[in-house]
Amino acid sequence: MRTRSPSPSCWSPRSASRTSRHWSSTCISSARVYLVLEDVDTKTGRPIEFELPSDVVRHLDQHLATRTPLLCPPGTTFLFPKRTGERGVDRGALSGRIAKRIRKETGLKMNAHRFRHFAVMTWLDANPGGYEVAKRLLGHSEVSHTINMYSGMEARSAARVYSNLIGTLKGATT
Repeated sequence: MRTRSPSPSCWSPRSASRTSRHWSSTCISSARVYLVLEDVDTKTGRPIEFELPSDVVRHLDQHLATRTPLLCPPGTTFLFPKRTGERGVDRGALSGRIAKRIRKETGLKMNAHRFRHFAVMTWLDANPGGYEVAKRLLGHSEVSHTINMYSGMEARSAARVYSNLIGTLKGATT
């Protein structure tokens, strides 16, 4: 990745503030980039680490290369900095900006917290009963908590998957 800090390859929080994100070079691994959330930065108090898809990395690179230098002093390491570059944008302000942009682009009302639920519901829609992966996406410690929160919401998807299976089996026997 190309940014102003030396060889950054990981979006890793260094403080308890959820929007005070820095790029750091602590997570480099064969040109892969990881999102690392420490325990103090998650709703569940459990650390989470995800590899970022290359298209997301390209968008972040573009943001850091074009927008941040215009708005902030050189050497700013925050992903979403205040104009002074001394710290990250306030959590509420960032959430508001995200909601406004989503509304403008899609017409949907969505806040930053709903991304967790959107991600899990998208997964469960494609993979009914896939609670172990959903648990990991949410950072839950117990799959039973995930099942309690989301079970039954993917009944239509389960019927679709079953119908597709029957169609496949039917085609295989004729």
